[in-house]
Amino acid sequence: MAFKLTIKQVESLLPSPVRMEVPDAAAPGLHLVVQPSGIKSWAFRYRRRPDLKPRKFTIGRFPDYSLAEAREEAMELARSVRRGTDPAEERKQAKARALDKGDTVSAQLDEFLKNYVRKNGKPNTIAQYEQVIEAEIRPAWGDRKIGSITRRDVIDLLDALVDRGVTTHANRVFSSTRKFFNWLVEKDRLPASPCAGVKAPVKEKGRERILSGDEIRWLWLATNEGDLFDYCVRILLLSAQRRMEIGGLLEPEIHGDDEAPHILLPPERTKNGLEHMVPLTRTIAFELKDARDWAAENPLDKSSPDRDLIFRLKPTSGWTKLKARLDARMLYYAKLEAERDGRNPEAVTIPNWTIHDLRRTAASRMAKLKVEPHIIEALLNHITGKVSGVARVYNRYEYFDEKRDALERWERFVVHHCEGPVFDVEEKDGGADDRAA
Repeated sequence: MAFKLTIKQVESLLPSPVRMEVPDAAAPGLHLVVQPSGIKSWAFRYRRRPDLKPRKFTIGRFPDYSLAEAREEAMELARSVRRGTDPAEERKQAKARALDKGDTVSAQLDEFLKNYVRKNGKPNTIAQYEQVIEAEIRPAWGDRKIGSITRRDVIDLLDALVDRGVTTHANRVFSSTRKFFNWLVEKDRLPASPCAGVKAPVKEKGRERILSGDEIRWLWLATNEGDLFDYCVRILLLSAQRRMEIGGLLEPEIHGDDEAPHILLPPERTKNGLEHMVPLTRTIAFELKDARDWAAENPLDKSSPDRDLIFRLKPTSGWTKLKARLDARMLYYAKLEAERDGRNPEAVTIPNWTIHDLRRTAASRMAKLKVEPHIIEALLNHITGKVSGVARVYNRYEYFDEKRDALERWERFVVHHCEGPVFDVEEKDGGADDRAA
């Protein structure tokens, strides 16, 4: 007699000298298989017609497949049987197809990029997929048949990345790998994904890093050499926009000659797919002008695909190296201040930060400067639910004046804190930050 299994029962069920199958009443056809060795797995038993022999479809091992996942899979298989298909036969045929000469991982990755990623993704997403595929997935499995990749292969790839210490990158690799194999399953090129039942390598915590007043000052000093990356970083800090929205800024997106100078980001360049207007403050406009002047003095070939890029930056082109150079400059100024103050410069360190932390820093500081939360949300281009649908798409001037005022408050703080008598500034509790506010 079948009864509804619980996760506690599944975990505690002990093996016996003979193989056992325990049916689950919550998902007809689903059985928990317990081997004498103690290995547990899930199987789906079915008949295509009452007069035909019963068939078995192995879903996968426990705990790779949880009880909930096994039930979901069994219900999907039952629906497939009711439609007249034979899951076991389909798997057999899919495995045979996977052994065809053209079905290498590399060949399918090419098609995945062409027919899914580049057709559906935004430029930043496309670049991220391409980077992960070319750096990790293709080198690992490119010459192998898609049907030969197992769950163990996926786990080994991710474990190697975790061992290298690139845990966040490991999560991104897992996400791209899972999407690739799910796409193969959807296209009926594989019977099941080897990523099924595999968990993300690490549980990520939301970042909370906000640059201190000292760090903002060191950053400003470190970006005074007047190259394109310096201008880009300063505008990222002052505008609170995303890395590639500014790094990938195009000439046609700058509207600086009308009564309300601004950057206008089209839907295909924003994370939420909504057009976004960013007011140009005095300093942002100056930094943009300097960047465009620099580019005019160092022109690219007219045939270059990057000729309209203000900062000549792409999602994966050189950010890491440029950021490392910026970190070194910041540390130089931090040590210089320590030496001036009679402290040991060799003891000075700057905790790790990312380019995205500039956006969080600006938003947090604007809140301290008494900018209303909904104005900060509008600046960040977050969907708040206040305006939606057609009205949200066409109301490009929503809060324009308020957003400009917020950015001007933030700009005044940065300029006061960073461009005043720099080496006379001493930040203490209730010091420079609070005085500027």
